[in-house]
Amino acid sequence: MNRILLIITMAAICATMLLAGCGYREGVTMKDKTAYIQFSGTTKNCVATVDDGVPFALEGSFYTDDQGRRHKRGPVLYEVLPGKHRVRVERDGSLVLDRTLLLGNQMTKEIILP
Repeated sequence: MNRILLIITMAAICATMLLAGCGYREGVTMKDKTAYIQFSGTTKNCVATVDDGVPFALEGSFYTDDQGRRHKRGPVLYEVLPGKHRVRVERDGSLVLDRTLLLGNQMTKEIILP
């Protein structure tokens, strides 16, 4: 009798755990609204401005460590909102690039500097 009661109890526990673990979730997953600008080419001594905002120095895709060795950093992406943007790049005080970009959601635009 104890054996049958134990089997029934274990079956009830297993059924409860099985039903509790099965759930249906409904929802929509959306990515953040963001776009990226990547500068490549000669970025040394360059300062960029997006939409007449705060100017920022461009980082190159290479960096030099303490021992003087060059290493590839990979692409440096600058995050902006999707839409129309005016990008200006100056090198040593002279205008190198003045371009208007139209960026979509989750889009990356590469700008090659001369």
